[in-house]
Amino acid sequence: MDCSKIIAMTRIHWQESLNPDSERLRYEVFTLEQGFKAEDDVDEVDGYAHNLVLYEGDVPIATARLFLERDDVYHLGRLCIKKEARGKGLGSTVLKICADKARELGGKHIRLGAQYDKTAFYIKNGYRVESPEPFDDAGYPHIHMIIDL
Repeated sequence: MDCSKIIAMTRIHWQESLNPDSERLRYEVFTLEQGFKAEDDVDEVDGYAHNLVLYEGDVPIATARLFLERDDVYHLGRLCIKKEARGKGLGSTVLKICADKARELGGKHIRLGAQYDKTAFYIKNGYRVESPEPFDDAGYPHIHMIIDL
């Protein structure tokens, strides 16, 4: 899919704190749809992470956060897409935008904890399994994955 077409149709907003639109979208997806506890979502990382929100018009349709984990390794997390906007390649677009941001900040790698059932999506986008042993994150199995930038 041509990500430039999707990017041209959306507004990209980065913020070095939790954007209220990002928080609402995360609540909608992670808490209401997926059943995670709301108190497990927002944490101290949101205060210093680079928070991304993609807008279609004034409607937030995708979000993610990116923060320095160590040295030249950034961590990507809390990626979610509004239900009505799924199936258009936005997840891959968010990964590309985050990779560009990490490179801009001096990053050489991005790590993430993928929900176990979403690992194929990340592999399709160039990530590889870093550790095959699942770990628990808020009661849901996740897998450590990484990509070189």
